[in-house]
Amino acid sequence: MDVGGGPSARQFHAMATDGFMVYVYGGGDEGAFLGPFLDDLWAWDPQTSTWTQMEHSGPNPNGPAVPLDRFWANLEYDPMFNNLILFGGHDNTSLGNTNQVYRYSLDEGRWYREHEGDTFANPPAGFCDFPDDFVDVDPESPERRNAGASVMTQDGQMLVFGGKTDCGLINDVWAYDVTTASWAELSPATSGQACLRANQAGCTTLCY
Repeated sequence: MDVGGGPSARQFHAMATDGFMVYVYGGGDEGAFLGPFLDDLWAWDPQTSTWTQMEHSGPNPNGPAVPLDRFWANLEYDPMFNNLILFGGHDNTSLGNTNQVYRYSLDEGRWYREHEGDTFANPPAGFCDFPDDFVDVDPESPERRNAGASVMTQDGQMLVFGGKTDCGLINDVWAYDVTTASWAELSPATSGQACLRANQAGCTTLCY
């Protein structure tokens, strides 16, 4: 761990707390939507008013050790296993919005990828011209999104509401169970608000 001057100035980052420390992940600089995005994880101790940059190491058997830089992700503290859970956000890949799930073990000081989510399949024909088979869909995960809201329950359920998908705003509710590392849809999106992610034309809001 590196005790330094703290994270750089940023916006659209994610924050969580375990009741003692405050954790800050990612975000973007003043350009935000155009990059560069950030992938650093910091801990702030309110008792000493000091920042510590958390180490990350890899590789590990569950995929890439460190999530790609992103903004408007969800970060929650998991009280069951002393982890940080990171979901979604908008990264600097061909997909943009993501539905990946990562966990950061505070005991081990390392990232693990829990869910790969949707993966890139075919490139757009032009700017904001996305084919129907743009992605290979992970049907067990919520739609790719950024800027949703989340909360962690005491029994290890990360609840996620809404956000911005490739097809616009959405109002569904999902629960991520940290014990089983699985998703369950609790409240589906209003008809017309859900992007089918596959065989769906006109998903143009990937572009800010």
